[in-house]
Amino acid sequence: MTYPAGLLRLLAAVALSPLAAVQPAQAQAVWAPSADDLANPSKVGLIFEGEWTTNAGRLRIERVGAGDNDVFKGTLWPDGGGAPYLFEGLRPNVGGGLIGTWRRSGSTERRGVNFVIDRSDGDRFGAGIDGWPLGSELEGRRGYEGASGPEPEPAPPQPVPSRPVPSQPVPPVPAPPQTPANDGFKPVGKFDARIDKVVAEGRYWHVYVTLRNATAYPLVQAEGVDVRLEDSEGLGVESGQAVRARPGPPELFGSPPPTTRPGGTIAVKFVFDKREGASPARILVMEGEREAAFRLG
Repeated sequence: MTYPAGLLRLLAAVALSPLAAVQPAQAQAVWAPSADDLANPSKVGLIFEGEWTTNAGRLRIERVGAGDNDVFKGTLWPDGGGAPYLFEGLRPNVGGGLIGTWRRSGSTERRGVNFVIDRSDGDRFGAGIDGWPLGSELEGRRGYEGASGPEPEPAPPQPVPSRPVPSQPVPPVPAPPQTPANDGFKPVGKFDARIDKVVAEGRYWHVYVTLRNATAYPLVQAEGVDVRLEDSEGLGVESGQAVRARPGPPELFGSPPPTTRPGGTIAVKFVFDKREGASPARILVMEGEREAAFRLG
């Protein structure tokens, strides 16, 4: 078959054109954490560690503990300037979260915060924050994308009425408190637990417990939690009935039962028969095969 000379010249010009060498753009891969990563609190902590750009400003998350005591802190410098926001006592939990408290630099008022990594994109997170003044929630993406230059320094603490606050060192961030804000809590499973007190009332031992929701979703009352009390003679008894944390006879929660938001707490009480001559020695807070032990005295 014979082609017109004009058509042949046109085909040759297209073949030599730079547009012919252009390849289709490749989609950028999105990294997603594996189920094994999210099931390992130490790996969860490493996922969050570093610099982030958020919808409120620059955020840095750093480790302040190691090993079985993984604890992190965060500092957020707001875009509008002013004193930074401090995230303290952040502990990783199963499922891809960091749970702790937040406060404004210079203030002693603390509220709950729960960072949750995006399971479909490990370079993004969302956070539910009680009383957050800079929007309904905090969202971030990995890496700081602000203007280059020297690192911002935290603003000096603001005076708090009736309780002066000593100046925080600068730079780069205020020093962490000597005692984590969530001191006394131990991870169990869906909940973290803290023993508040053990009181003898008549024929019973009343064990007062604070449970903190360590998940990214609401939990009903003290679902799945059992408590075992072991006395000084090595004998123990279990109780799976959580009642209101009030002195006196056991009082059930009303209907519907209370729910606890992510990072929120609920105070409950477990009641045990008291044996003559024995004293409480150890308390176990359990969720299935997971447990946290508390020695008394």
